[in-house]
Amino acid sequence: MKNTDTLAYNVANVVYTPTMISSLLIVVHWVRFGLCLYLLALVVAYLSGVFHQWRNWPIIAKVVLMLGPAHIALSLFCASITIAYWMIIPIGVQGVLNVTAFLVLKKHDPTA
Repeated sequence: MKNTDTLAYNVANVVYTPTMISSLLIVVHWVRFGLCLYLLALVVAYLSGVFHQWRNWPIIAKVVLMLGPAHIALSLFCASITIAYWMIIPIGVQGVLNVTAFLVLKKHDPTA
């Protein structure tokens, strides 16, 4: 049985996934709910100790984490205009980056 209590799974479930869901909610004009979900996810991640070994994370995992606020800001811009199909592109790019960061963090997990 796989150990899903590693740092990589915790980061993916508590930080990366809520960021994508938040941005999707913001784009479809549920701005308050999306922002609250994003902020709640960061608080839960901090309180659960996900960021304690942040210095040991691979560069791509750090970059994807730092791109979260920029991605939310882009979603807020998208929420200020009419919904269009091109708005799926940033969410797709964020998804690819999240999966890449998860796999690299899983491979270099210092707690595993």
